[in-house]
Amino acid sequence: MNLMTWNMQGAGTVGNPKAKWEKLADWLVNRPALTRPTVVAVQECGVIPDKLPGTVTYDREITPGGWPVKIYKWTAEDYPGLHTRDYYVSYAELDTGANRVNLALVTEADPEDAATTFAETRPGLGVLIGDIWYFSIHASAAVGWDVEDLLANIWTTVGCGPWIALGDYNKQPASIAWNGEVLAQPTHDCGLGSVAPPNYTHPRVGTSSPQRILDYGVQTDDVGAAAAQRVDMGMSDHYAVVFS
Repeated sequence: MNLMTWNMQGAGTVGNPKAKWEKLADWLVNRPALTRPTVVAVQECGVIPDKLPGTVTYDREITPGGWPVKIYKWTAEDYPGLHTRDYYVSYAELDTGANRVNLALVTEADPEDAATTFAETRPGLGVLIGDIWYFSIHASAAVGWDVEDLLANIWTTVGCGPWIALGDYNKQPASIAWNGEVLAQPTHDCGLGSVAPPNYTHPRVGTSSPQRILDYGVQTDDVGAAAAQRVDMGMSDHYAVVFS
């Protein structure tokens, strides 16, 4: 199992509105098969599919209750446009104002179902592949005060799953409590626990902000992601994180 999460901090740059999606496409198309992620959770992904480099076709909409999830077929292409690979993009346009803080999941497999869950202000987007639910989440920038609610709503939706929530938690793993237990270690509830890289993931470049591990996954014990490491994709204030 190879997974990835990346807070893009917007879909592109001033000079190229597709720049960050092009970077992701290049990564997906050209990674060796053994290390290529089969599921990528993205946050702050902007408006798609018009930001996707390659060929995009609308497939269908799943309305699980809450917010509709649109599924697209995406033939991703790398920078020179010489190599391609097929994916599905599940997208929920949740930021109806600035259309920036939206979520998506890029998957090799066609999702069998989808779900959207909400805390006070921030949502989670999930897809079912096989017997595992994969979620992309983005907690509040105000020190991730809604993380526990986001996770509780996922739990209410899919229970023990199995499931894994990948994303920008805006709170370090040791600061998340679940029924009185710290998620840095597996809990009694289906072994729910975090898998995080050993190094900080934000900020990627030097600022006055403290260096913290904010990007990681929370999973039930049946998922099996065992290790995480950060990857510098550039163009964002967050490192990406890959899981194996």
